[in-house]
Amino acid sequence: MAIDGVYSPRELRTVLRHPRDLFEVGRQCVDAAWLGPLGRRRRDTSVVAAEIARQGVSIVPGAVSDDLISQARSDLDEFARQLPTLTGKQRLRSRSTGGSIEYEVHQRQSDQRILRSHDPLAVIPSYLRFLLLPELCSVAASYLGPRWGYQAMIATRTLAGSIDDRSGFSGWHHDARGRKLNVFLLLTDVEPGGTTTVLLRRSHRLLFAERRRMRNFFPEGEVAMVVDAYGFDEYEVAAPAGSLVFFDAHALHRGRRSPHMRDAFQVNLMTRREHWWPHEITRSGFETLEEPERDDLLRRSNLTVID
Repeated sequence: MAIDGVYSPRELRTVLRHPRDLFEVGRQCVDAAWLGPLGRRRRDTSVVAAEIARQGVSIVPGAVSDDLISQARSDLDEFARQLPTLTGKQRLRSRSTGGSIEYEVHQRQSDQRILRSHDPLAVIPSYLRFLLLPELCSVAASYLGPRWGYQAMIATRTLAGSIDDRSGFSGWHHDARGRKLNVFLLLTDVEPGGTTTVLLRRSHRLLFAERRRMRNFFPEGEVAMVVDAYGFDEYEVAAPAGSLVFFDAHALHRGRRSPHMRDAFQVNLMTRREHWWPHEITRSGFETLEEPERDDLLRRSNLTVID
């Protein structure tokens, strides 16, 4: 074991010497059991899902049309203009480490130079097209199984910043929710060394004791120990606009800032309903969908239709 409370699947016998870790590690083993057949490439498994199972990440370039990229960026421009009138709305959601937390639905994080909506279906019309992309839904079903759902919906404009910024999610962490698939649609080109997500490939198979699930940020020294112990390598998600990025958020990862702005749509996917955040969608947007699409969207989310 590289550090206290962190195990690899090859070290499960070690857990027996730490009885207090058995329940939490056992639950994560059950979560990870779906990855076994994926690694062996079942016939109904997508190539993308199989790559996520092996590496923890997969990128699909050219996943959307230029029209969607243009519309999405225009919608983010409009969101930025309207943000002063949207700020202040608060909502409760489950906390990844237990209990609940109040958060601002539409926010301008001035210290981190980030504009973000946690309810994009209510204010960003093109987000719905992203959410229902066939490739996204297909990979979700292959990787998480038929009970997958939309855990959190997010649209973000990350303004230019310092590459030395270590605030917020710039520190190494896992998402503390067990098996979880995060999906980004990049709306701007992300060059190597740019504003991007960096993760340790294959670290999605690590298992964490409860104390490391509750304290899910890792200092640089611990990350170096994990890398040395298990041979993980850093991978930066650099890709052109229009790429879909899939990564297992159980892996250790961090956001990296740079002097370049990044626009992105994001959705996080899980099977555990107790973790699904509440969201709203305008009735006008909802009624653009066919009835089967409406039913499926409501079934896979904690969603309220608003006038």
